[in-house]
Amino acid sequence: MEVVVTTNNYTNNPFNSLTIDQVIDTYKRIYGFDYRKCSCMPTDFDFYPLD
Repeated sequence: MEVVVTTNNYTNNPFNSLTIDQVIDTYKRIYGFDYRKCSCMPTDFDFYPLD
């Protein structure tokens, strides 16, 4: 699975408290994947900032 999430603020960690809701909402909207109900860790995801 792959998603592109555009955040309001620059972040070097998309799983911080300011942007995690945007990441969760995007996965749920596109894939029906509920990050909160599974036992995922931020290390289970690859993060690449876009230039």
